[in-house]
Amino acid sequence: MNYHIELFNKEFQPFEELQKHQTITPNIGAQSVFVGYMRDFREDSRVNHMHISHYSPMTENVMTYLVEKAINDFKLTHVYLAHRIGDVAPTSPLVIIATTAEHRANAIQACERLLEALKHNVPLWKKEQLASDKVTTNWVEKNSENKIH
Repeated sequence: MNYHIELFNKEFQPFEELQKHQTITPNIGAQSVFVGYMRDFREDSRVNHMHISHYSPMTENVMTYLVEKAINDFKLTHVYLAHRIGDVAPTSPLVIIATTAEHRANAIQACERLLEALKHNVPLWKKEQLASDKVTTNWVEKNSENKIH
């Protein structure tokens, strides 16, 4: 299967990484790309930074399973998936997902499905440092309402 998965413990440039790892061949008709960035707010609080923890074997196994499933379900020709771990500041890239396929619908739907599956199924633990007079941290309990398997 044609995919590349990475976890970065320092800031990365999503489009530079994509350029290094994407595979474009004559049979590809579309590529869908999603890049997510860290915001400086959550509901009614300002966020100074976030720490993302993981257990490498488990995280990588789940990511691999989800990517391989997307490749099979959507007849993808290539997937690139990268996610940040460690300390992250607002405006930093958190995730990039790039899916390529013969047809645009497959690439777009697979990209969305992978994003939701990543957010709900990959063991990444996020702890935010909130901006306030006192040091306050907050574990992120849910990322979105959409749950897709």
